[in-house]
Amino acid sequence: MITFGGIMKLQMEKLGIKQAALAKELNIARTTVTAYCNDKRQPDFDMMKKICHRLNINLPQVMALSQYDNEDMILHDDYEYKVNQAARKIKKEEQQRFLKAVSFLSDMLKEHKE
Repeated sequence: MITFGGIMKLQMEKLGIKQAALAKELNIARTTVTAYCNDKRQPDFDMMKKICHRLNINLPQVMALSQYDNEDMILHDDYEYKVNQAARKIKKEEQQRFLKAVSFLSDMLKEHKE
């Protein structure tokens, strides 16, 4: 089961944000951030909005946590979410072709930037 605390932890790790730094930014105690990350406490809605904004977490998807079984669906921007959705709809036998196509497009974009 995905929890808000688990999502916070994963995103903080991904972004390289320490609990003390987040606490300072949000003007709350570090122990409060720790309690949120460990699901010992739940933030109120206003604090949840602030946390989601700072950590780039999709708040509407967090509000519907029970619909998701993968935190990747919540931790990324709308573009990545749509790619994830498309990938989940592909039949097992087509997944390798899909991955090759995504890899090809990714490589093409990298070459274009250089």
